[in-house]
Amino acid sequence: KRGLSLLLLEDDAALRQMLVWELSDLGYQVHPVACCQEARTAVTAQVFDLALMAVGLPDGDGAELAAELVGDYPDLRIVLCSGRPDNLSRDRVPSEVVACLTKPVSVGRLDTLFRRVV
Repeated sequence: KRGLSLLLLEDDAALRQMLVWELSDLGYQVHPVACCQEARTAVTAQVFDLALMAVGLPDGDGAELAAELVGDYPDLRIVLCSGRPDNLSRDRVPSEVVACLTKPVSVGRLDTLFRRVV
């Protein structure tokens, strides 16, 4: 499914840029943001099919943001990623989140997952 709109929330600038390049090459319309507040602003301005969100962020917690977003945007498919597996425990993550992945994650795996859940 090419052309899917993807909100990419990643605070590491180098990783964010690499993901933008690679996911754009696969046909996704990637909207990169660096913090929770930028993500909130983006979802009010644009409809996204998918969100790939880091958990540990400078201005908040991606799991908490996911809980907030699933209530307001029930069609948004959210994938959480963290370099720390303990950040992804199911008691912290809303059941509506489609996947919790430990970094690093290959772009091929992300593409397969995204195509499966949308």
